[in-house]
Amino acid sequence: MRRQIQKGFTMIELMIVIAIIGILATIAIPMFMDSTVRAQVSEGINIVGPYEQQVAEFYQSNGTFTGVAAAVGASTTVNTKYVTTVAVTEATGVIVVTFGNSANTNLAGGALGFVPVVPAASGTAGGISWYCGKNGGAANTQQNVTTVPTKYLPSTCK
Repeated sequence: MRRQIQKGFTMIELMIVIAIIGILATIAIPMFMDSTVRAQVSEGINIVGPYEQQVAEFYQSNGTFTGVAAAVGASTTVNTKYVTTVAVTEATGVIVVTFGNSANTNLAGGALGFVPVVPAASGTAGGISWYCGKNGGAANTQQNVTTVPTKYLPSTCK
């Protein structure tokens, strides 16, 4: 009597493989989406560098932030993939990046603030420290304009 050799997989084996793939997908897709949004936030962080420099130079030249918005540009429309505007707040020097365009729905319309902090003892002679997001203690809580959810911010801005 001849035995038949089994060819292929049984239905149970295929269902187990599909279940494993489903479990992996439910874990991987949200993690991928979060990293995509974090990459979009990093564009806002990278774009603000020249504005920080202009605000710092204005403060060192004038000893105050009054008039900085007119000197730097109170609100600049930015044509990038994820950032719509970069605005400088008058009298405080706070820079606000607003996300839009093709930004993720969790990020669209959100704002990321950069707060300049001048060391009290140094006046205009010392350098300005910049605090982003929800970081910076008392210096930032007084002017916190960040509406981007904390989980999407880099560790230096949380």
